[in-house]
Amino acid sequence: MSKAKIATAIIMILLMATATLMAMPTATVKAQETGINGENLLASPVYGQTGTITGGPLPTGATPNATVPETAYIISSPSPIGIGQTLLVNMWLTPPPGANRALAGYTVTFTKPDGTTIVIGPFNSYVADGTAYFEFVPNEVGNWTLQLSFPGDYMPAGNYLLGVMNASNPTATISGGYSALGTYPSTYFEPATSQVWKFVVQQQQVMSWPPSAVPGPGQYWSFPIQPANREWSAIAGNYPWSYYNAADKNDGPYITGPTSAHVVWTRIGVAAGLDGGEGGNLGTYTGGGTPSLIYQERAYQTWNEPGVGNVAACYNLQTGQIYYQIPVASGGVTPTAISYVYPTTSVVGGTQALTYTVDLLAISGGFLLKIDPISGLVTTNVSIAPCTTGIFYNDLYALSLQTSGKLTEPAVSQTAGTTNFLINWTTAGSGNFASRIISNVTWPTNAWPYGYVSDYSTGICFCYTRFVIGTALDIGTEQTGAIAGGAYGGRVCGISLVTGKVLYNYTETTDTGWNPGAGTCNNGVVAMEMEGGYSVGYNEFTGAVLWRTTPLNEYPEGEFGSYSMQSEPTCNLFYWESYDGVYAWNWTNGDLAWHFQSPAPVPFESPYVMSNGSEEYPFNGGGLIADGMLYTYNTEHTPTMPITRGWSFFCLNDTTGQEIWNITGSMTPGAISDGYLTASNTYDGREYVFGMGQSATTVSAPQGEVTTGQTVTITGTVTDRSPATTTSAQFAPGQPVACVSDASMKTWMEYLYMQEPINGIYGNATITGVPVTLYATDQSGTTVNLGTLTTDGTTGAFGLSWTPTTPGLYRINAVFAGDDSYGSSSAATYATVVAAPATTTPTTTPAPAQAAPDYTMTIIASSIAVIIAVAIATAIIVLLFRKRP
Repeated sequence: MSKAKIATAIIMILLMATATLMAMPTATVKAQETGINGENLLASPVYGQTGTITGGPLPTGATPNATVPETAYIISSPSPIGIGQTLLVNMWLTPPPGANRALAGYTVTFTKPDGTTIVIGPFNSYVADGTAYFEFVPNEVGNWTLQLSFPGDYMPAGNYLLGVMNASNPTATISGGYSALGTYPSTYFEPATSQVWKFVVQQQQVMSWPPSAVPGPGQYWSFPIQPANREWSAIAGNYPWSYYNAADKNDGPYITGPTSAHVVWTRIGVAAGLDGGEGGNLGTYTGGGTPSLIYQERAYQTWNEPGVGNVAACYNLQTGQIYYQIPVASGGVTPTAISYVYPTTSVVGGTQALTYTVDLLAISGGFLLKIDPISGLVTTNVSIAPCTTGIFYNDLYALSLQTSGKLTEPAVSQTAGTTNFLINWTTAGSGNFASRIISNVTWPTNAWPYGYVSDYSTGICFCYTRFVIGTALDIGTEQTGAIAGGAYGGRVCGISLVTGKVLYNYTETTDTGWNPGAGTCNNGVVAMEMEGGYSVGYNEFTGAVLWRTTPLNEYPEGEFGSYSMQSEPTCNLFYWESYDGVYAWNWTNGDLAWHFQSPAPVPFESPYVMSNGSEEYPFNGGGLIADGMLYTYNTEHTPTMPITRGWSFFCLNDTTGQEIWNITGSMTPGAISDGYLTASNTYDGREYVFGMGQSATTVSAPQGEVTTGQTVTITGTVTDRSPATTTSAQFAPGQPVACVSDASMKTWMEYLYMQEPINGIYGNATITGVPVTLYATDQSGTTVNLGTLTTDGTTGAFGLSWTPTTPGLYRINAVFAGDDSYGSSSAATYATVVAAPATTTPTTTPAPAQAAPDYTMTIIASSIAVIIAVAIATAIIVLLFRKRP
């Protein structure tokens, strides 16, 4: 979530709190804020009893029935404290004044290191206990002191209420009996001065509990959140937000959603998809459902359990683990709203109790039901008759419409003879319905008709109805045949949700409503869809037209808008889906901010053609806003068979319209919480849960001794350990499923869960893995980064060659830092490196010296052989000549 949005969100809540639309129960204010004497940067507001209390100096000549000696105490913390830091000052007097009485005239004197003083007060104590506190910001280094002074306080005899004499019932008996008179006697609390308290201010800041870093990408977390992690509240919003306004479809400031298409787990809700066989290319297309409420990671939903029937189920949002399934027939109830009941105290005017309670509510079938979040048991069951249902709108309050009969609660003013009443009541506390009523006003119509946009932040109900010109209609009665009848125009009406008064009611012929029930609101302005593909902005308080948008700008499909709009107060935009894409408009002037389209990937897949000739997938199902993102999806008003291929679910940046991710499926977005989104897919009848999953990293190295200079291979894997990959029947037991890059997430998820090709429908996609970094740490603690590499896309495997140069025992760590899709993980192994054996150089012994060779005999022998050969040859010749005749 954008941290800049946290500040905006807080402002939103404060604005809503101050603009509470009904007369809320009067609550005791815990603290008053007054100025101080002297430098205004030195002290924060004083905290004590508000307003005027009964008491003061002892009147001349008065003789009190009781005189009470007082002892004053004062402390501050911390000490030492850094200059500019906030000091907490606590003080009290004992004995305390007693129930419903408060002491007056406290002053605290600070003496600075330079001897000058600052006096804060006078101010009052809390009711009953005589305590008070305030915060102080010292601005000078050195030794400080402070001291509490109490001038004395005289209280006349009588009965008191919240510190003031109860003039309407001055002699009422005090509960518990404080005196024989039954009321407080006149009492004088004597003056008192505390001891001097010392503290030291230094130049350096004093560090407190370090802030807990809010989990970011790669940081997997789950409930329960430990109290030390206070900062996590910014990302741990439950669903729905207790100030959720159904007219703007914004999930509030503390709900975070997924920025990745990563599927954590799925659940089959209904039989859907192609039937096969005789069904050919036809099938059944119904979504798998989504929860109505998420509280502390527990999702609550009603579904049909085989062999049981409809059950009220509770399961873990991150894992799908089922906590309980209570048959509806046996009293199982699924809550739909969360009410935060803030703490009170048994001591009137005292401080708050330790904690608050949370009620999970359902208002249905004529009853207010409260459900225990752990057991699922119904703990409260109160009839709201004669009403049948109600709208929970603001933390502790609901609205119901009574259309017959009247409540007989005497404290409620009703108009004689009327039958329609708008009843504002509280869901907190106990007791019957009549005791819960805050207000009950005449309502000028007999239902919540089609076309009403109730803005609970302003307390105005805006109604635009279509009708045939000239026909007299009651407020809120819509004529669906207006356009078919050849007429046009509408009626604009505003009704106060506080008083039931009609603020304005007029007819107009300039604009004709497209779908009056689809309007949205923001900061006193309502946007309504009109025929012709444009919107009109109305002032909620006056009904005046503020602006008209330009028409949806593609011909001809842009003329057909969806039956839903959404509002995002943070970026001052509202959104309207159409057959021409998604449009964002500016709340201030109705100007177009951005336009997003979803072109069909190939021809012959969509009948909706844009002005440039391209085929476009339509948006007709609305959307949901959370965490700066708009979740929306492709669908059409009345899908025909065979169902269109390629429809997708989109996550868009709600400020710019930039696509963050998408995945195949006509998925209706459901409950969102803690970075997880639930969606109901009509393509396959499944409920999908998107968000961060856990990962697992492994690493191995040769376990035998490795010599220095020898190259070895370090191997391992980084795999997805989300429930869908570890428990799904579609994966073989123990079969690892790789973690993949964000760029490959869409293709990989569609391959794993939607039977799409692993290389995409075009056959040109390549699955890529995630980065993993390897480190080697020797026994001295010196760590060397061996390198970062990318895992194999489809197996999650990695390998790295390492040539150690120094002997020793090494710890090899593989670290996957995680990202928006996976929590981080790491693994370690060890390798022993030994020195290579010394290389031995062989020694060469020279041969002994020898005399030069004597070739005499060889020459003699050769000469004799020549002489013999010549003699033989001569003899042969002589013989030959002798043979001649």
